[in-house]
Amino acid sequence: MLSEFREEAVTTKRILDRVPADKLSWRLHAKSMSLGQLALHIATIPGSMAKLASCNKIHAATHPGAKLEHKPSAVTNDNGQGEEEQKAALLALEAESDEEE
Repeated sequence: MLSEFREEAVTTKRILDRVPADKLSWRLHAKSMSLGQLALHIATIPGSMAKLASCNKIHAATHPGAKLEHKPSAVTNDNGQGEEEQKAALLALEAESDEEE
């Protein structure tokens, strides 16, 4: 699972790097999330995985991340948030795999 995560992280970064900053507000239709919201959602999944791995239980409907209402100004940022979330998820996955052994 760890090797697959590492491979997917590289692919995800490559795709997110290709999202044009001037098109973040674009929507396929009025009811869909914007391109920026979708990209931010994908970028933050690893961090959510890390948080979920550390929880004993979670109620999906009341979880703070249940509603994505972010309005990103950029997909990537100078502080490396997406990379930090991937590192946190990787550490959580490694901890889980260590516990299983």
